[in-house]
Amino acid sequence: AVRIMTGSMAPSSGRGALDGLDGLGNLDGITGTGADGQDDDFLPTFVDLTPFEVDHFVQGLQEMELSDVGSPKWLTQHEHLEKLNWTAHTQAKEGHDEFVIDQFNTSEKVPILILDLILIEVWK
Repeated sequence: AVRIMTGSMAPSSGRGALDGLDGLGNLDGITGTGADGQDDDFLPTFVDLTPFEVDHFVQGLQEMELSDVGSPKWLTQHEHLEKLNWTAHTQAKEGHDEFVIDQFNTSEKVPILILDLILIEVWK
């Protein structure tokens, strides 16, 4: 069992009681540079979308053709889908109201998602 210390029992170093238990507690000074001294590429992170943004992005989804893959129109829609996915994942993980899923269902845009998945598989 793990006991979390609080109040006057907490370590005075300013760090949490569980810091260092994973063996990585002393990693101060490590930077995000690779062996060649260049910055590593990090995965993009997004801020959760507002309900207004979700509504706007979902309503703007369009069926694309194979010839559209890679075009500015397709890239914009793909970015919107990535942001919607990020927000939906966060909502599900944290147990919040899943308004992204609700918006896809009420707007009847799920078939466009399925078509987009098939389109990318065919393009590959």
